[in-house]
Amino acid sequence: MKVEVTPTRKVIILGADKRQLDDLAWCASTYGANRLYWIDGYLLCLEVYE
Repeated sequence: MKVEVTPTRKVIILGADKRQLDDLAWCASTYGANRLYWIDGYLLCLEVYE
């Protein structure tokens, strides 16, 4: 079996909400801190719906 991993080329954001710090902490604690990203001065917690 051959497996090939490539970087993501396109990300589609379906929506963004401004949240309180408590909500970001809840997101990070339930989804994991690996879902926190600092992008262009904004702290984002990505909720991924599969």
